Amino acid sequence: MNKQELLEKLAPHNQEHLLAFWDELSPEEQQLLAREVECIDFDLVSELIARRAEKHQADDGRPGERAEPPQELVRQSQFLDEAFVESAAAAGNELLKAGKVAAILVAGGQGSRLGFDAPKGMFPIGPVSERPLFQILCEQVLARSRQAGCAIPYLIMTSAATHEPTVEFFQQKKFFGLPEDEVFFFQQASLPAVDDSSHRILHAEKGRINLSPDGHGGILRAMKNSGLLAKMNERGIEHFYYHQVDNPTAIVLDPVFLGLHAQQNSDMSTKVVAKVAPEEKMGVVATLDGRRKSSSTVICRQRKPIER
Repeated sequence: MNKQELLEKLAPHNQEHLLAFWDELSPEEQQLLAREVECIDFDLVSELIARRAEKHQADDGRPGERAEPPQELVRQSQFLDEAFVESAAAAGNELLKAGKVAAILVAGGQGSRLGFDAPKGMFPIGPVSERPLFQILCEQVLARSRQAGCAIPYLIMTSAATHEPTVEFFQQKKFFGLPEDEVFFFQQASLPAVDDSSHRILHAEKGRINLSPDGHGGILRAMKNSGLLAKMNERGIEHFYYHQVDNPTAIVLDPVFLGLHAQQNSDMSTKVVAKVAPEEKMGVVATLDGRRKSSSTVICRQRKPIER
């Protein structure tokens, strides 16, 4: 796109200021800026801005205390019942053997906070073996596939910053033993930073837009746009086992968790750790205003208070 075409794209959304420094840029910088503008879903940005305004208006008229404990909760104490665990594990293994489960790995982050200048999944976290995070997780998927007697698709969500190095790393490591045609890479989208008062998209610098990955909430849209949602549907996949690359303790494709999810007839299930005190700085799962948009189950594990 040339400058005029870009202006015509920006004008309906009042974002023409993004080209304010166009004439000061080199041809290469202009091309990079043009690509960034072309990739922005302006309709989605406008929708999110409108939703945020509506939410603020609605929140102003509500009382402060709106959250309640989850309605569907499985506590760790129930795992003391051997029959309960065996039943859930059997149900989970049945799903795996029937080829109805795929695993999703969220791997869009860089290892900056670890002092590591590469995708986070390449970080050598093994204390002795120095196995990278990717290997620890992939080997679990491989082991589950062997136990189930069928290949389990592994969907890996990257970002613009991590996509190419992640794919190259998997190729170098021969996909850690996984069948190459059962590993699917797809990129999460990016959204621009927006000024709160003017709703103008912000520059990172004269020739760059302030873009960030759209977060875990964009995963379904990214799967749809990549064609993977349709592909998995064609394969008969009914459940996605989601986990994050920076959690080496994750039990990937845990049959007990899968079984509980199926037995509870949930649309979504999640594992959480119970807070030891209200002041503890960690997130919570709750029912908001007594309503849920879908059926969900929470698996809650207890832990002892930390000695301070």
